Amino acid sequence: MTLIRHCIFTIWVMSLSFACHEDLTSENPNQVSTEPASLILWHALRGADHDHLKADLAQFQKQTGLLVKALQLPHQAFANKLQVSIPRGNGPDIFIGPHDRVGDWAEAGHIEAVSYWVSPKEYQRFMSSPLEAFTYKKQLYGLPLSCKALALFYNPQLVTKAPQTLTELVDVAKRFQRQSQASQSGEQVWGLAYPELDSLYFHAPWLHAFGATVLDQGQVNINHEAMHKSVALVKKLRDQGLIPPEIDGALASELFRQGKLAFLINGPWFIAELTDFDASRWAVAPLPALDEGLDERQPSEQHNKQSNKQLLRPYLSVEGVMLSAYSKQMDKAWQLAQFLASPELANHRQKRGELIAYKKQSLAPYQATQDHEFPAWQSVFQEQIQSAIPLSNDPQMKGLWTPMKRALGQSILYGADIKESFTEAEKAVFKQSGQGKGAQHD
Repeated sequence: MTLIRHCIFTIWVMSLSFACHEDLTSENPNQVSTEPASLILWHALRGADHDHLKADLAQFQKQTGLLVKALQLPHQAFANKLQVSIPRGNGPDIFIGPHDRVGDWAEAGHIEAVSYWVSPKEYQRFMSSPLEAFTYKKQLYGLPLSCKALALFYNPQLVTKAPQTLTELVDVAKRFQRQSQASQSGEQVWGLAYPELDSLYFHAPWLHAFGATVLDQGQVNINHEAMHKSVALVKKLRDQGLIPPEIDGALASELFRQGKLAFLINGPWFIAELTDFDASRWAVAPLPALDEGLDERQPSEQHNKQSNKQLLRPYLSVEGVMLSAYSKQMDKAWQLAQFLASPELANHRQKRGELIAYKKQSLAPYQATQDHEFPAWQSVFQEQIQSAIPLSNDPQMKGLWTPMKRALGQSILYGADIKESFTEAEKAVFKQSGQGKGAQHD
């Protein structure tokens, strides 16, 4: 009897142990799932752009059967969140972001180079500038999706023809001011404005027109004759009363809408402020050229006709899709990247009003039926993108904004000596970076 009781007890313990083991197994987080893992995509898109992305991802999932979980992050926290999360393995497989941090992310090993995945045919579809924006140390680190650059807004009721040169712009602007002063109203009007006179982003077209950039082959290049002349030119226009002495984005927009401003340099984001504005009172043109009349270089410095007529070339900002170097689903992530940057979706984005990175002829097969007429402003900005200079993705670039803002503000707004201001800016940059003058960035 005792033996029977012992056997029953043993069987009961074994069955209880098995049941417990079964429950633990079902709740084990390390249990291998038969369901495919979702691709994780991060972005900072808002409004209609966010809605369009959701629609595009739904189409991708329908076509491929691959699941995508998209996480929307605040724009201000996006870069820092990526930088912290990716190395820890809890970041995205793929993300949509700006090109200007490519150098930082590449140096840190956070993003995957995709050069060897892109065929020559795919390279040829894109305009060269957007591809250059995502290239760092001769490696491509992303596929461009959409672009932004500055252009010239004007009021056709005040200006009959868009100027081709800066001399033409100044002549028209001064004539507009004289006519206003002679009128009964006599209100103060201005010839030209842009949101920030002390911003490197908005000053760049003037500098580029003199044939220089702030980074030259990895070397900081902010204190030189071309910089001094570009600043002197803007200061001269302001001192002459062509440019308002104090200006910001809100005031520039208000002056333009009130017909008190002949020309405004701004980006495609300004279009949103004109949706309720009379369409006959605004138009867009490419930025003009710095012609011989306003180029203070000596004839000996002007080697050919092209140097006599240098375009005001703005910065090009590009948003694109990049792959995390820590992704465990690299092939699937690349499949999604190709889909998002495909000519089919580029065609859709262009119809939505976005500025795309594709060459016009590359989209011809996807525009068989010309059922959509693009607005004139969109065509102008697409043209401007081709001459724009990509904002440098070199890690040194982020150290230039504050010293440049100080130097531009002192020189243009407060009348400080230009050379002294930029000498101080140069010292501040090298002190911050720990480099001496002329030090190279590998």
